Amino acid sequence: MKKELLELALDQINFEFESSYLYLSMSAWAQENGYPGTAKWMEKQAEEEISHGKKMMHFLQEVNERVVLTPIAAGPVDFPGFMEIFKLSLEHEKKVTARIVRLYEEATAAKEYALANLYSWFIN
Repeated sequence: MKKELLELALDQINFEFESSYLYLSMSAWAQENGYPGTAKWMEKQAEEEISHGKKMMHFLQEVNERVVLTPIAAGPVDFPGFMEIFKLSLEHEKKVTARIVRLYEEATAAKEYALANLYSWFIN
């Protein structure tokens, strides 16, 4: 796999784990502010992002690429309100999707079809 493509793949793994932190922060805020259902839902979103990062890690390991995890930033701890959490999470998911589409396109252009197939799983 080309170095640039591997770096993009590793960066996405990192972003998936950062996304889990964001959703965990939202979950904590929701719980603290009396929205236990939202807290549970955001926790599920965090778990999903972790599973995505792990799926990407396992793929790279299966094709004998070294997975190097880098530090992730702490998520925000305060949010403007209940509805804003959902607006922020929607915007974040759009950003994640755009990143995955770019990775799919880069993998296809590099003729890394197995990697492109991995990313198509997230798109579909």
